[in-house]
Amino acid sequence: KLPADETNGNLPIVSTHEIAWYAWTATKDPRMGEFIASGEVKNVTDLCYQTLALADIDSGRYHDLIQKNVERLFSLQRPDGQWSYKFEPDQAEVEFQTGQVLWTLKAAGVPLSDPHVAKAVKYLLGRQQSFGGWLDPLQSFENFRTPFRETQFATMGLSAYYPLSG
Repeated sequence: KLPADETNGNLPIVSTHEIAWYAWTATKDPRMGEFIASGEVKNVTDLCYQTLALADIDSGRYHDLIQKNVERLFSLQRPDGQWSYKFEPDQAEVEFQTGQVLWTLKAAGVPLSDPHVAKAVKYLLGRQQSFGGWLDPLQSFENFRTPFRETQFATMGLSAYYPLSG
C-alpha cells in the first residue's frame, strides 16, 4: 500500500505515486509496480505519476492500465488544450498540469500526431512568456506566484516531443 500524500503545507501536494516511482528508481523493488498500480488516484497529478511510473517500470505488464489512464486524460482535456489539477469539470485549468500531462502522454507512447497532443503543444507554445518561461496568470492550486512549476512541466512536456538532436 502507498503511504499518504506528503503534507508539507505547499500546494500542489506531492503525489504518493511520484514518491513511490522515485523509490522504485532507487531500489528497483519489485513490489512497487503493484503498489503504484493499485494506489488511489485522487487528481490529475496522481494519474500522471501513476502512468509515468508504470510506463517506466514495465510498460508491457501495465499496458492496459496505462491505456486506460491515457483515455481518462484525453477525456479530461479542456477545449483550449489545457487540463486541471482536479478531475471536476468546474475546476480551473492549470498550465503546470498541462505540461505534465504532455510529458505523461509521450511516456505512454502517444504520438505527436495525436490531436490531444497537438492541442496541448499549441496551447503551451502560445503561453510562453517574453522572459522565456511560463507563468500561469491564475496560479491555481499553487501557494507561490513563481514561474517554476509551469516552466518545469512545460519544458519537460515539450522537450519529450521535441528532443534536442546531436
